[in-house]
Amino acid sequence: LAAVREYLTRTKRARRLGLVVGLVGFSIIGSRGGGPLALGVSFVLVGYLLGVLLGEFTSPSRSRGNLRLASLQPREVTSLLPTWARWAPWVTLLPAAFAPLLLLGSHPQGATAYQTPPGSCSAWAQWPSAQVLWAVACAALVGLTVSQLTVRRLIHLRYPAEDEDLARVDLLLRGVSARAVVGGATSLGLALISGTSYLVGEGLHSWVCVQTAPQLGLVYPFGPALDAWMQPAGLVVLTVSLLIWVVSRRRVDPPLRRGASQWL
Repeated sequence: LAAVREYLTRTKRARRLGLVVGLVGFSIIGSRGGGPLALGVSFVLVGYLLGVLLGEFTSPSRSRGNLRLASLQPREVTSLLPTWARWAPWVTLLPAAFAPLLLLGSHPQGATAYQTPPGSCSAWAQWPSAQVLWAVACAALVGLTVSQLTVRRLIHLRYPAEDEDLARVDLLLRGVSARAVVGGATSLGLALISGTSYLVGEGLHSWVCVQTAPQLGLVYPFGPALDAWMQPAGLVVLTVSLLIWVVSRRRVDPPLRRGASQWL
C-alpha cells in the first residue's frame, strides 16, 4: 500500500499547488477590479486542472512485473467514467471556446457626447473586449486539453497484475482522478459561460447619443428584456459550476468494480 499512499500524497500536493496558482491569478484580477466573479473562479479552476495534470504526469514509470496480461478488449474511457461524464467537458467548454464570435458585428464602446443648441447628450456603451473573449477561449481550450490528456494517461497506465486486489484499488484511484479532472473541466466551462454572460448582459444596457436629436438611444433594443433572465441565469450556472467541482473532488464512483473485472 505504500504506492497507494505515495499516489494520494503526490496528487493532493499537485492539486493544492494548482489551486494556489489559481488563487494568485484570482487575487490579481480582483485587485484590478471590473471583472465578474465567475471569470476569477475560472482562473482558480484552470490552476486546479493544471495541478491534476501535474500530479498524473509526474508519477514514476511503472516497471514490468513478472506477470503479463493479454486482452482483446481495448481500454475505454467508459471503464473509468460514465458516458455522460465523458462528454460533459465538451458540452460546457466548446461554447466557451467560441466566445470570440461575440466580436462579430458592430458593438459601440466607450463614451459618446455632443452638445447642440437644442440640448446636449452623453452616453456610455460597453461590450466584452477582444482580450477578455480570447482569454475565455484560451482557458476553455486549456481545460479541454488537460482533461483529455489526463484521462488518456489514466487509461493507458500499466496495471499491477501480480495482485488482483491491488489492481482494483489502482483502478479505483484512477476513477477518482478521472472524475476530478472531468468535474473540474466541466465546472470551468460553466464558470466561463457564466462570466461571459455577465459581461454580455452589461453590454446589452449600452446607450448611445442619437445625433439627429439630443437624446439617448439603446444600442440593443432587445437588451433589457434579454438581460432580465441572462444575469440570474449566469448566477445559477456559476452556482452549479461550484457544486459540480466540489462533488467531483469527493465522490467515489461505485461502478468502477465492473471495470476492474473487465480488465483483469
